[in-house]
Amino acid sequence: MAISVVEAHSPEDKERIYRLRYQVYVEEMGRKQSFADHENRKIREPYDETAHLFLAEEDGEIIGTIRTNFRQDGPLECEDLYNLERFAPFYPDRISMTTKLMVKHSHRNSVAASYLAVSAYKLMRETGIKLDFIDTNPHLVRLYQQMGYRIYKENIN
Repeated sequence: MAISVVEAHSPEDKERIYRLRYQVYVEEMGRKQSFADHENRKIREPYDETAHLFLAEEDGEIIGTIRTNFRQDGPLECEDLYNLERFAPFYPDRISMTTKLMVKHSHRNSVAASYLAVSAYKLMRETGIKLDFIDTNPHLVRLYQQMGYRIYKENIN
């Protein structure tokens, strides 16, 4: 019954992540998603192509995921909006963006989210990333501040 986290490399594991996104965002949270494939019940986005995708599982069941993109591998989401160029000399090669941290409702009070965040952080450290950026909903700001993130810009809608 231990939770484990691995980086998804196989097409099968990536498909499991895309289906979990659909389950959490569309079915659990009722969020509209521009890349939702309602027929196949999955969410796959263009930024997944260059991403490091992690999945958390328990007893063979996927329960959570997180995505980290490195700027050195391609453009980041909303790069201009976040004024990432101002973070030179780390921009572009030592900058990343972490998104899509989610855990199934049944495991939201578990260590799954922490394990996912730590796995992404370890990869960033190992590859020389100096600054990681996220965006989040206002009610989660405190959680991310506890993880070490800092607000550097006004709220964006």
